[in-house]
Amino acid sequence: MISQYPNFHKKYTGKQVVLGEKTNHYLEFINLDDPGLIKVEGYFDLGQALLYSKIRQEFRNDRDLKKSENQWLSLIHISEPTRPY
Repeated sequence: MISQYPNFHKKYTGKQVVLGEKTNHYLEFINLDDPGLIKVEGYFDLGQALLYSKIRQEFRNDRDLKKSENQWLSLIHISEPTRPY
């Protein structure tokens, strides 16, 4: 997912990159509650990637949460719901 590209780019190249303003704006306004999206192949993965990015940003912005950043990563994968397709 494009929203995770900067994280993977830094991980593999060591260089920090950021998404463009238009891309960030587009990703910000994707409404995961839109019933039309539920039928799209990859909807579950899209939702997971978008929520992951938003949660990660919250952890980076909040000093108290930042201390436990590694702990929340394991919580995401403890129980994955059954995919609807």
